[in-house]
Amino acid sequence: MSSASIIPYSKVEEERETAKKISKSIHDECLRQDSYLPIASTILKLDNAPYSLRNYFHFYPMFDRNVPARSTWMCARQMAKSMTSAATAITLSVALPGLSFVVMNPLFETAKRFSSLRLQPLLQESPVYDELFDKHSGASNSVLQKVFSNGSSIYLSYAWLNLVRTRGLSADILFYDEMQNFNPEFEPVINRILDESDLRILAYCGTPLSSENVLAHKFMKFSSAAELGIRCGCGKWNIPHTEYHLLKMIGPEGPICWKCGSDLNVRKAVWVDRYPSRKEEHRGFHVPRIMSIKTASSKRRWNELLFDITNLPKFIVYNEIFGEPFDLGIKPITRAELEAACILDNLKNDFEDVKRLAGSYKKIAMGVDWSGGGQSGVSRTAVAFAGLKVNGLIDVIFGRIAPPTDPVQECYTLVRLFQQSSAQIFAHDTAVAGMVRHSVLRSLRLPNNQIMPLSYEPNRPGRDLVTFRQASGDRVISYYGANKARSIATVLSLIKNKQIRFPNVKYMEPAISDFLTLLEEWTQPRDGSEVYYISKEVEGSDDFVHAVTFACLACWHAANKFPTVDVDPNYFIDEDLWGVVHDGKTPGLDLFLGT
Repeated sequence: MSSASIIPYSKVEEERETAKKISKSIHDECLRQDSYLPIASTILKLDNAPYSLRNYFHFYPMFDRNVPARSTWMCARQMAKSMTSAATAITLSVALPGLSFVVMNPLFETAKRFSSLRLQPLLQESPVYDELFDKHSGASNSVLQKVFSNGSSIYLSYAWLNLVRTRGLSADILFYDEMQNFNPEFEPVINRILDESDLRILAYCGTPLSSENVLAHKFMKFSSAAELGIRCGCGKWNIPHTEYHLLKMIGPEGPICWKCGSDLNVRKAVWVDRYPSRKEEHRGFHVPRIMSIKTASSKRRWNELLFDITNLPKFIVYNEIFGEPFDLGIKPITRAELEAACILDNLKNDFEDVKRLAGSYKKIAMGVDWSGGGQSGVSRTAVAFAGLKVNGLIDVIFGRIAPPTDPVQECYTLVRLFQQSSAQIFAHDTAVAGMVRHSVLRSLRLPNNQIMPLSYEPNRPGRDLVTFRQASGDRVISYYGANKARSIATVLSLIKNKQIRFPNVKYMEPAISDFLTLLEEWTQPRDGSEVYYISKEVEGSDDFVHAVTFACLACWHAANKFPTVDVDPNYFIDEDLWGVVHDGKTPGLDLFLGT
């Protein structure tokens, strides 16, 4: 290294002191303000101007110093929610030294996009960028992690089909972007990253889908559900929600009073809480596009809005423009279709049938969907034994759902059940709690060639239903990646065609009702195409659906022959046991064998 490239120690110390002074100055200023927004205007620039919410006044609460422990933002598209969220993350990280701010996204692509298109432009234009990322303080600015000179950090993670990348994280503030696309079963586990923080702030943000989707569910059931109310000169309040006045507020040239038809100034809107008693703990905000200043003040933009409302499908209008949930009324399978497939009258959903009918099937697999705690504790452990016949039909011979229990005892119980049956394959999921259960299964010496660890994966063109994945990187075990949307859609299609069959319906309740919690929802990726995916009602359980799916996948994989089913390409959507267990009744076995 040449002497010219050596930075004097005194210069390093001078830069460090400058960064400390700026940080202390900002921190002191925050203590004199009720909002962090003045700080944002000082340290951030956007489009060569100081950062401002002049045209996005509805997001002022994001910068409040005294935010509630939880907040939910249910927004229409093109309302600058992601850019405002990025500005909030940076401002709080600079204002509060040592802060850990985690932005959780459903997909890696959305995490990368949030970083490159939202965070990075704000940081690059900052007039104090060099101080924010003083190279001598250990600061760094990478795609998924921003470490500031004051010790604060912004970390971007994602969790679509598993929680591998969320483990080991800790945060003071956890912000969910595009919350509507998250698996609600994952949220309680992800939220544990706040456990060690004294601050513990949670924020959910996104564009709603159906009323049973996790975002809309949080907004209506738990939050204060605030609306942007405008009081007209005639004295009437205008509430821009379809349950109130939104449809009548859409005038030919801009927002109008639902009562007298006078023009409304959206800048005069104020937040009005439906449930004021909730606002201290969980504030909710609904932001429809008709309240956008840019839209309401531009004739061209308003005409485009009117055109879209008239010509787009109703569910897109409600989701993307009104920022409200809309129920398509589509269940991927109906009760009538399920009951029509319950035609195995010689079976009574009895475990003894699994052993008795061993010779009637080419392959028998046991599918297990482990309890992960679930949203509101709904998730349980589900078991399904499926037999593949020579003609390709699959019979679900036996199925049970049991409440969660001690993981080791549960594994011990189910391994005992597996060994008492005539099944050849133990197929189980490795998401959420599945990795822990897999370790226990191996410790119980269940042979590797009998275990089929499965993990759902996103839909990709040309991908097989099941693909073997070698252990690498974050995945410490080898596993079988299952194409989630196509796998479930294939099972549903075969049930409808009576190619997957069940015992008489009176013996299959309540397990079979899990299929009725499934929802078909819509989303729109950046290429503008319409994409549908299968989710579930937030407070419902779909555990038995996955147990059946895993058992079917295992049968088809073992037979090396998968069904050919026409599934919509737009669907989007991870030594012997007997020497270990004793003879006689296994504790807990009655949970799965009992009626």
